[in-house]
Amino acid sequence: MQQIREWQIRGKLAFRSEKDKFSANLNWRQQNKNFHLNLSTFLGTNILLLEKQQGKVELHYDDNLYHHINATELLYELLGWSIPVESISRWVKGQASHEANAEFSDNGLISKLQTADGWVVSYSDYRLTEAVLLPHQINFQAGPNTIRIRVDAWQMN
Repeated sequence: MQQIREWQIRGKLAFRSEKDKFSANLNWRQQNKNFHLNLSTFLGTNILLLEKQQGKVELHYDDNLYHHINATELLYELLGWSIPVESISRWVKGQASHEANAEFSDNGLISKLQTADGWVVSYSDYRLTEAVLLPHQINFQAGPNTIRIRVDAWQMN
């Protein structure tokens, strides 16, 4: 999984916290440490566009442009959403970080991660994509925050 550094997913994302909940279409393109994350309504209207290029983060939201060096902090400061964007880019592939405790299913794939920063990541519905088994259903939980990602399509570059 570490060798997959450039990828794109399309699917659905649902987010729930104590104060907010929403669901959206998800289009995420990752190129090494840079990413382009677009959330849109089911009718195709952009909710937000979050990009990281050369260590700088830009958020296009509500007809405004915001800058920061950390995507997770920016989303929290601006919208109150606790979404660990940089970590999710690794977790969505079914890749554990060094400090995470992983549980494996009988087929050797990660079924659950307990991360050092309090997230529990659960995987289901792995499918063969370009000769690699990748998760298509991922649930993230930390306290009252829940994120669900259903991947409709993976593409690796």
